[in-house]
Amino acid sequence: NPSAPAAAKAKGEALPYLAGDIEPPNAPMQRGAEVEFSVCVEKATQRRRAVAIKVLRTARQRKEEEELKNAVKEDGVIKVLKDDFGFIRSTARTGDVFFRFNDVKESSEMRLDFGQEVEFFVVSEPKKSQRDGSKRDSMRAVQITFLPQGSVKFETLVAKGLSGVVKRGT
Repeated sequence: NPSAPAAAKAKGEALPYLAGDIEPPNAPMQRGAEVEFSVCVEKATQRRRAVAIKVLRTARQRKEEEELKNAVKEDGVIKVLKDDFGFIRSTARTGDVFFRFNDVKESSEMRLDFGQEVEFFVVSEPKKSQRDGSKRDSMRAVQITFLPQGSVKFETLVAKGLSGVVKRGT
């Protein structure tokens, strides 16, 4: 879009840009993205413009990084796998946690599979209801890493070797 909206602010100044000023050309330019750029002055018009624009972090990446500052690490097991997403049964909460396959941070040597034990952070993600169009926050697992089998425990042993007397039989 040759007359695209302002892409960046240099000391509070909103600067226009041209589609050809974005590097690489297909990089997503969305409101809230953090960018690095240079400024040029067009000789004929003396207008300032942002050029050589590189997206450093998308708005979504910035939001997730901010949320991760307060996020708590959880562990669990892969419960459901679909086309490009799934759900994790967490040891820290009763409901399952949604995740996208691209949130898994593992090498291709490990295979994402049902029952795989994982560690992850949970962030809040706004979601639009398909029923009534209302917006609500849902939980999403990010920065998912695989754990060795046997690492995840859904129960904690609090006492052992106890004895007692049965008061009611079956």
